[in-house]
Amino acid sequence: MIAVEARGVPEVANRLRRAGRELTAARDRELAAAGALLRRKLGGRMSDPGSTHPFWGRGGGVGDALAARSGGSRARITPGTQVYRSGDTAWTVVGSPDPHIAFLEEGGTIQGNPFLRIPTGAAKTAQGVDRWAGRSIRDIPGAFLQRTRRGALWAMQAFARRVTFLYLLVRSVRVRGRHVFARARADAEPEIARRFKGAVETVVRRANGG
Repeated sequence: MIAVEARGVPEVANRLRRAGRELTAARDRELAAAGALLRRKLGGRMSDPGSTHPFWGRGGGVGDALAARSGGSRARITPGTQVYRSGDTAWTVVGSPDPHIAFLEEGGTIQGNPFLRIPTGAAKTAQGVDRWAGRSIRDIPGAFLQRTRRGALWAMQAFARRVTFLYLLVRSVRVRGRHVFARARADAEPEIARRFKGAVETVVRRANGG
């Protein structure tokens, strides 16, 4: 007769149960850390000082980044530290409630009604914001419309025999996508993967008595 005796089964079972609890806790902890990291990466991509042009003034961010003006859009990005659970699935969210941020992520075409006005540097504040936003060109002192020989329609302003270009009027504008969310995720993924791998290895080592 051959007999097999198994020893330490309860201890192994206890270690496995403890490891399961520790893995769940590590998962949630690292998810919160990953969300916070992604939030920081995203904030960096929304903090570009912006471009400058002698005629057009302060412009948008350079490359795949957004220029920071008031900082309001960046401040409304969710923290990413809240962990949500459904069954065995857990996740966190880093997002924005602002429709214009979603548009800037993918880009697209904006149609005028009938025109869009593109401000020059003379029509912008130091932060690059249209100083007459929401105000009709007719209500801007000294403003008038003028079409050039090439057919471009401009809003200009005349004071003391000096004419200043304020806006270029166009039917539509194509805005390229900046993909700041996608870029921030790509920036954060290597560190997130390293942290999760380290957390799992720590739990497994403890479960093995290490």
